[in-house]
Amino acid sequence: MAVFSDLHVGHDQFARRHFKQFIDRHKDHPYTYFIGLGDQLDCIIQSDYKRFRLSGIDSRYRDSETPDELINMQIKDLCDLLEPIRGRLLGLICGNHEDKLNEKHGINVHRLVCSALGVDNLGYSCLLLLKLANSEGPGRVRSVRIYCHHGYGGGGRTQGGAITKYSRFITEYDADVYLTAHDHDMFWKKIARVGINNSGQMVDRPVILANAGAFKKTLTDGDVPSWEETRGFPPRLLGGLVLEIEIDRHGWVDFSVIDG
Repeated sequence: MAVFSDLHVGHDQFARRHFKQFIDRHKDHPYTYFIGLGDQLDCIIQSDYKRFRLSGIDSRYRDSETPDELINMQIKDLCDLLEPIRGRLLGLICGNHEDKLNEKHGINVHRLVCSALGVDNLGYSCLLLLKLANSEGPGRVRSVRIYCHHGYGGGGRTQGGAITKYSRFITEYDADVYLTAHDHDMFWKKIARVGINNSGQMVDRPVILANAGAFKKTLTDGDVPSWEETRGFPPRLLGGLVLEIEIDRHGWVDFSVIDG
């Protein structure tokens, strides 16, 4: 499962080449499915005087025939980028940027994108149930429970802040994998969970907590700073995560991050 988030399509710092490479690397694998964890669109418009900056608009938008139609261009741009994987998209999570535009201006761009692509609108958070079946013949079906949340808060400046913040989801939601975003940080941690089975034997079935990273650059190339620079956020790795889900020899589901 390939996980991406925080593209901020429409912003000049969107790492378009990195995202296309991420998609191309994984879209042809027959068993890879994708999920987006929010802030696919930047959604900062001219009336947002606190956050809008002309230099932050993607240069191809500024040079277009309709430079005022920022949101329309962002929606079309994102749909074009996701078109090659639309049949492999498990769904899209809404981020705080899309939600803020809906709150302030009544434009639900997240719903429009999901409708245009024909993919599931997963809201701001969701619980997914994946059923794994043997593609080469009959056998037992294994279930994997995934909790997704775009994330919250002002973002972290320390390496462990996001892990501490989002680890509370493990105590509140029953899942095997916990996927978050928002902080533009990339990490994954396998956390031990020990119990007993129906025979009274001790079993170890760990869970995964992972933050999906981002495809928005932290630093600008010129002398006009990015929003992240003015707030003192550290440079971040660009990219997404690929989570491998497999059945081990005991018939249990195991997880590992194979790209990120």
